[in-house]
Amino acid sequence: MLPRLFGLGDPAAYLDATGRAARVAVDTAYDRAGVHPDTPSTHLADAVGAVDFSQPTGSLDDALAEVAELYAHQTTAYHHPRYAAHLNCPVLLSSTAADTVLGALNTAVESWDQARSAALMEQRLLAEVGRWCGFAAGDGVFTSGGSASNLQAMTLARGRAVQRLTGHAGLADLPAEVLGSLRVFVSAATHYSIAKAAGLLGLGRHAVVVVPTDAAGRLDPGALAAAVEHEGAAGAVPMAVVATLGTTDRGAIDRLPAIADVAERHGMWVHADAAVGGILAASAATRHELPALHRADSVTMDFHKTFYVGLACSALVVRDAESLRHVTVHADYLNPEDSVHPNLADRSLQTSRRFDSLKLWLTLREHGAEAVASLFAGARERTRQACGILRARPMFAVLEDPTLVTVLFRVRAEGLSEEECTAVQAAMHRELVAGGRALIATTVVDGVPHLKFTILNPAVTSGELEALVDVVEEAALRHADAVRAGRHRRRGAGRNRPHAPSASVSCTLPSSAGPRPSAARVVEHGEQVCA
Repeated sequence: MLPRLFGLGDPAAYLDATGRAARVAVDTAYDRAGVHPDTPSTHLADAVGAVDFSQPTGSLDDALAEVAELYAHQTTAYHHPRYAAHLNCPVLLSSTAADTVLGALNTAVESWDQARSAALMEQRLLAEVGRWCGFAAGDGVFTSGGSASNLQAMTLARGRAVQRLTGHAGLADLPAEVLGSLRVFVSAATHYSIAKAAGLLGLGRHAVVVVPTDAAGRLDPGALAAAVEHEGAAGAVPMAVVATLGTTDRGAIDRLPAIADVAERHGMWVHADAAVGGILAASAATRHELPALHRADSVTMDFHKTFYVGLACSALVVRDAESLRHVTVHADYLNPEDSVHPNLADRSLQTSRRFDSLKLWLTLREHGAEAVASLFAGARERTRQACGILRARPMFAVLEDPTLVTVLFRVRAEGLSEEECTAVQAAMHRELVAGGRALIATTVVDGVPHLKFTILNPAVTSGELEALVDVVEEAALRHADAVRAGRHRRRGAGRNRPHAPSASVSCTLPSSAGPRPSAARVVEHGEQVCA
């Protein structure tokens, strides 16, 4: 029998298939003991590697059972109360319902003849998001994520800069000597995708100028002005500055009004990376926390982070719709130049693209932006509660009060050095990742390793937050005791060691040799490497 196709034959077969698939998700998601199972990675690799694609299962039930075993039961549950690792949100039912519809209808949005009203719905959504940003006639494009949105922002900024220097718009006529002169100004907390974009766009890593931050981790506008002046005096062309509205680790919101002032004086493109903090613009109650957003040339919004919709749903919104022409290439078969209808391929770095914006559309139509923003407000409150719980435990030292939904902290075990506490953090994090009782993240701030909670679940209770900290504290205590025991053993071995012959040479470093190098160091744009 030929495989069944959606839209052909008995519709009951589709309803039956989706019902069975939904059961796999339900059986996986609800009443989970841990964030994920403690199955060793080697076992997972062996199980996946044993699948023989030359021998199909022959039935949907058997294939779904295999998917449940290999994938669904092994997933990390972002909705679990002890998940506090990354910017992954629990997903609204409106989003899962939209996924069901768009998955079956399989709309491609790149050209009018394929998309029809889906193209109009995307444009309407982008206008609404632009309104949140204060854009009178905003436009943009939906993308797969913040990195893709940031790449497109830098592409548009490059296009405008090259046009000003050469008179040529779009993707053609990009002289190497011009590209080599362009500069993008960022902070050390700017998302690494900006540096990646500079490389992909032919600007080179040297084009990314890292500006110092203030004590709160925000880009320093005074230092930005000095850096722009310095680069300009050396013959470079200031192309763009990136203001981050909600950094990944500290949730810091760069001072956009002062940054925009500097950019305006030098004719620079202002890109606001609001992948995390963009939800604040969706509510009248919090819009003031993103002042001068209307002065940005482009804004990244990640709806699959803080709007509680499923992956992948991000957008780049621009103040001037004409700037999108810098990525436009026409193809006669798809988006001819004389088309009278909107072809979304005109404005996108992608061609084939799913109608993922439907997840945001259905969510906003069911609940409204204020209700979605209230979920994030709840997550911020839970984050503040978690911070208070950590501060009450002598085992932990919190870096600072949270701005958005992250808390950074270190282990402070009695009698252990900073280096030993860092070793405890690394060991306990490995244990938590392997065991799945709780999941948190690690990061580095100003060269110092920290642990991190990221809390996007507004439904987590105070008791569940206490339980999360309990699990983390138990692991920290256990590994701190192991470090102390190891130190005791080493001291005992040293006392029992026979005296070395007088001819031996001491290898002790002199005091002037300085501190021992740390196990990790920060390199360009927040990337971490082992020393």
